[in-house]
Amino acid sequence: MLRMAMAFLLVLLAEAATPLTAQVRYKDSEGVTHWVTSKDEVPEQYRAGAVGQPIAPPPGKQSDVDRQREQERDARRGPPDRFVMWQSIDSARPKNWDVLDSKAACESKIEEKIKDHVARGMEQGSTAYIAVSKSRDGKMTSYVSYQCLPVGVNP
Repeated sequence: MLRMAMAFLLVLLAEAATPLTAQVRYKDSEGVTHWVTSKDEVPEQYRAGAVGQPIAPPPGKQSDVDRQREQERDARRGPPDRFVMWQSIDSARPKNWDVLDSKAACESKIEEKIKDHVARGMEQGSTAYIAVSKSRDGKMTSYVSYQCLPVGVNP
């Protein structure tokens, strides 16, 4: 009976010592149990043996893994003052045309492109960023559209 009470007390103490936010556990190569909040925090070599349910960080707090992912995403986007000029022909998926140092430079490049289309027989569209080809009866046959978006943002 005493052994059972001691075992229960030991389990109770172990549970109390575990952080409330740690819900995923794994054992390392030395047999030491570690508690973390997400399987992403488990070293890759121990991830297959990790058990438990990850929990979200408390409101307003961010886990180190989430913070690192956000920094990596921001690094891929590049500086916020760089813009990509996207071109779409008819309803085709837009294509990345050019990367420019500012939105003004991007808009200026689009104006040049539209003027070039107009010089080759197309008409200015309903906005400054569209050139339209029309048939003899005035119906639109095709169009080219452009837009400027910050680097890392896709249309």
